[in-house]
Amino acid sequence: KPVSYRLAYGTDKGDEYFVEMAEEAAAGKLPARDMRHVIEEIDAIAARGTVSLEVQHARTKIEAALAAAPAPAVAHAATAAQGAA
Repeated sequence: KPVSYRLAYGTDKGDEYFVEMAEEAAAGKLPARDMRHVIEEIDAIAARGTVSLEVQHARTKIEAALAAAPAPAVAHAATAAQGAA
């Protein structure tokens, strides 16, 4: 199975992988760093050819989860430090 995906999409990850990652992202179980990585993977696949509708929807779902994700604690600390100065 991975060989056929690699030939078709240039990756050994099938559509199910991206759908599962989207579900984890929507449930808040996927860190923002990982969400960005999965989006980059999908974009790289899209640059090489066609992406299935299922993967396109997964990308949209991950983007929405990333937009809704809380900002990293480091950003909050920097903002607090600036306000105190």
